[in-house]
Order: sequence, then C-alpha cells, then structure tokens
Amino acid sequence: MSLLSQKAETLAEAIKNLDHTYALQVDELERYFVSRDDRIIKRMGRNLKYDYPQKYLFTGHRGTGKSTELANFERLFDNDFFVILYSVEQVLDLFDITYVDVLLSIALEMLKNVLDETIDYDDEELEKIWSFGKDIEIEKDETRTRSMEGSVGLGKLGAALGSLFNISGRIGSETATRNAVREKVQYHISDLLAGIKMLAGSIEKATKKPVVCVVEDLDKADIETARTIFYDYGKSISAPDIAIIYTFPAALQHSDDFTQTIAYFGDSVTLPNFKVRDQQGEIAEGMDDLKQLLHARIVPELFSEDATERLIEVSGGIPRILLQLAKDAALEADLDDAEQVTIDHVRTALKRERRNFQRMLNREQLERLEEIKRDKTIDQTPQYQVLLHNLSVLEYTDGVEEVDVWYDINPLVDELLQ
Repeated sequence: MSLLSQKAETLAEAIKNLDHTYALQVDELERYFVSRDDRIIKRMGRNLKYDYPQKYLFTGHRGTGKSTELANFERLFDNDFFVILYSVEQVLDLFDITYVDVLLSIALEMLKNVLDETIDYDDEELEKIWSFGKDIEIEKDETRTRSMEGSVGLGKLGAALGSLFNISGRIGSETATRNAVREKVQYHISDLLAGIKMLAGSIEKATKKPVVCVVEDLDKADIETARTIFYDYGKSISAPDIAIIYTFPAALQHSDDFTQTIAYFGDSVTLPNFKVRDQQGEIAEGMDDLKQLLHARIVPELFSEDATERLIEVSGGIPRILLQLAKDAALEADLDDAEQVTIDHVRTALKRERRNFQRMLNREQLERLEEIKRDKTIDQTPQYQVLLHNLSVLEYTDGVEEVDVWYDINPLVDELLQ
C-alpha cells in the first residue's frame, strides 16, 4: 500500500502517511526523500562501475533509512546497472534462514526479472544446470509427500525451473518446503552459481548493463542467525559472479570476527543516523533534516511546534522511530477527537514505547547503558552488540566522511536510567 499522493491534512490521513513500515519506491523519492549526503551512495556505485563485480555490506541501525538510500542508488545508477532490488523478509522466514536460502532467493529473483523483461536465455542449458529442481519433494503432511514436478506454464522454462519457480512463494511460509529445498540445493551450490552467472550474462547481453543485486533486510534477522550467515558462510554468499549489496547488522561490525568477514566482501559502508545533538548535547543539523522529512508527509499545522520538536529529539535521529512515534501520537490525538497533535499526545506515545524497552532490558544492561551515557564508548563484546541490535545504543559520526565515531543511549531509554 503506497502513501498518499499529497501531504496529509487530517489526522486520519496522517496516520496513513506516517506508516513507518513502508519502504519508499523509486518513483516516490522526489516527493518524500531527504538526503543526508549522496556521496556514500555515489561512492559505492562508482566503485561498482570501475571494479565489477564487487560485494558490499551496507550497514546502519535498523530504521535509519537504508531501504530509502538503496532505492536512491537504483535511481542514480539506473543507466549503469540492471538493479534487482528485493527484500528477503518478503520471500524468506527471517526466523529460519540459512545461506542456502539466500543464494536460492538471488537466483529466483534474477529468474523472475528475466521472465518479466522477456529476456532471451538458453533454456536447455539452464535446465540442465538446475535439473535437481524436478527431484525436490515437498512434505504435505506427516504421512505423504508429493513431487514438485512439471511445468507451471512458464513457456520455455522447463520442468526443473518450473518446480523451483512454483515453490519460490512457499519457501518463506512452509517449513517442510524450506527443508526439502535446502536438502537438495546444498549439494548443488556450484550448479546454482552457474545458473546465476548464466542469467546475469543473458541480462547484460539484452540490456547492455551488468547486474547489481540488492538483498535487503538481512540486517533484521536475529543477531545469531546473521552472524552465522555472514561470518560462517561469508565466502559462500559472496561467491555469485555478480555485484551484490547486502544489508548487514550494524551490531556485527563490533566484533573481533568482522575483519576476517569483510575480506570476503569488497567493502563495508555505514549509513549514519541523522545527528540531532552532538557529543556535548547541543542541537545539530539533523533536527532540520528530520523536520523536513516529517513535513514532506504532513502539513506542519497538524502537529504543534513543541510536539514536533520533542518527537524529533527523542527519535535519536532514526527516521523509522520518528515516523512510528508521530503516528502513535496522531492516533492518540484522533482518539481525543482533536484537530492537532499536542505535546501531551506525544508524551503518551513515548510512555508506551518506553514500556517496550523496560520489558526488554535487565538490570545488568541498564548499568551498562549508564556507562555508555557517561563515556560515549562501547566494547567489542556480545553484550554491547545486543544493545546496538535492539537500538538501546545508537552510533553517530561527526560528519559523513569523518572517522570520529561515538555512541549514546537511545533517548527513549534515558528516563529508565533516572
């Protein structure tokens, strides 16, 4: 469901336009996009042009705008690359995901794009490479199985590819399907990689543009699952002979294993949060940027000035948090049959969100957060990685190109320490 084509003028419209779960599409960027600096994205794109096929880890806190920036990447480099951008969360189960699932999802997304664009490919050769597809058996219940054989009406696509394509929508929702596919595919990784390379060649021949596959939302997997995929199987997921951008959990940068892992990839790029306050607590430029982001979706009069300022300040510079809190505050105002969101409505929304952190954080973690608030630093240990992953701790830089990195607690957590 897309956003409204105009700024929200009522609270009902605001609740729709402030949807924090919605990822902007390329054609919506002109209306809603607020850039912090194109240099990060342009640097990544230029490097892919000059040194193809690189693999990138694109990281930053959840909700800081990675999806929007990757849509901007597609917009900026549409003439240079054939960009295949998709969310693994839409096709896989993030609570049960392996490196095999990731590689298969890349192959299937490429295949879908080939079919959608009616790009010619060598169907006999591709079917031979992926012939294992016709042998996959999917458990229907405890007593019987059925073979996923035969074509599914995809024209030149043979029985093997038909089987794989037919089950692609079920991999994310059916445990039996996932297990059956993994069991078969893990012994044919080299065939899968060969198929990816062939599809990429067909796309480049038809479009005159090399493929860049953008795999979003792997950073949303739980931290141990992500650690296994990127650390234990980094060599495997970087093996396809195409350029790939993976979203990567910010917390896993703070690990002794990160240096070894990054060796499998071309580089790691961090998208910084909007900085609403500096290390000394003074108002920073991010306040104006986030006000622009909010007012791109709603008319300013819907929120009182102090309500707007408070929402931006307590967001910690993360757009998703800002939109979520603004939406909750708008709902509170709507329940009061008010015409404007006031500071009282914001306070109610903040109390509700703080309760979530209160339930999540234990006494030891709260003591650690006190230290971070005072020292603005963290250690490379799992305890701190958890706090980064659950957004209790936020990372900031003093400028996009600066190396001065510092840390602070999420403003929503601050009152829990008092």
